[in-house]
Amino acid sequence: MTRADVVAGVVDFVFPALRDPDGAAIVIAAPDHRAGIAAVLVEAGFDLESDRCVFLDVDAALQSILGDGAVDRHRFRATLDDVLKEHLDAGRHVRVYAEFAGRLWERGEVATAMYIEELADELARDRSFVLLGAFPTVLFGKQDADFRALQTVRDREGQAAGDRVLQRFGSCLRAWVRAGDHAGQLGVDESIAILARTGEFGARQFVDRLRQAWPQVREHQVALSAGIAVVTTDEPATDAADRVDTAMYGDKATRHCDGGTG
Repeated sequence: MTRADVVAGVVDFVFPALRDPDGAAIVIAAPDHRAGIAAVLVEAGFDLESDRCVFLDVDAALQSILGDGAVDRHRFRATLDDVLKEHLDAGRHVRVYAEFAGRLWERGEVATAMYIEELADELARDRSFVLLGAFPTVLFGKQDADFRALQTVRDREGQAAGDRVLQRFGSCLRAWVRAGDHAGQLGVDESIAILARTGEFGARQFVDRLRQAWPQVREHQVALSAGIAVVTTDEPATDAADRVDTAMYGDKATRHCDGGTG
C-alpha cells in the first residue's frame, strides 16, 4: 500500500465526521501521512484550525503509552481519553484513525502491536467512537497449512491417529490467532487462518510462530508447509485462494517436507 493509498483511505474515513456539524476526527499518524491527509482536507475546504479535526504524532503517542517499554492498559486509555474526552462529552460523533499497531509491526514488536490493537478496539466499544487501525501493506492476510506426512501416519497407525494430528494442530493454530481472526479446517488435511488487517510481514511472523510451536506439541514427525496470500478488498476470494495454494505448494517444494519440522 503506497502513501497515496493510505492518505486516500484515511480521508474517505474521516470525511463523514468532518461533514457532520456534530462530528470530529482524530488522526494519529506518521508525519508524512499527516501532511498528506491535511493537504487533501484543506483542498476540500475543511478548516484544520477547527477543534473538530485533531492531528497527533503516532511516535509521540506511543512513547506516552509505552513508558518503560511495557503496554499498560490504564496508561493507554488515559492517553487517548485526553484527546477523546472533550469531543465525546460534547456529544460529537468521533472517528479515530490510529497507526499504533502498524508502527509497531514495522518495528517488529508483534506482540505489542496485537495487544494495543485489542486495547484500541476495547476502548472504541466502551466509548462509542469509530476506529480505523492501520497495519502495514493491506487489509487481510491468509495462510494455509498442509501435512505431507499425514497419510503415512494414517497408514501406519490408523485413521484415528491421523485425526489426532489434525486436532492437535487445530489447537495449536487457534492458540496463536488473535481475537477477530478466524481459524479452521479446510478440506481433509489442510487448515486455514484469516488474519484481519495484517500485511505480509505480520502473516509471515504468524507462520514463523506456528513453525516454532508445532514441533513442541506434535506426536508424530508431520511437517508443516504454509502459503501466504496478502489480499485487498477488491480481489476476488477465489484468486486469493489460488495464490495461497500456489505459495503452499511452492513452500513444500522448497522445503522438501515429508517429515521433520517442516
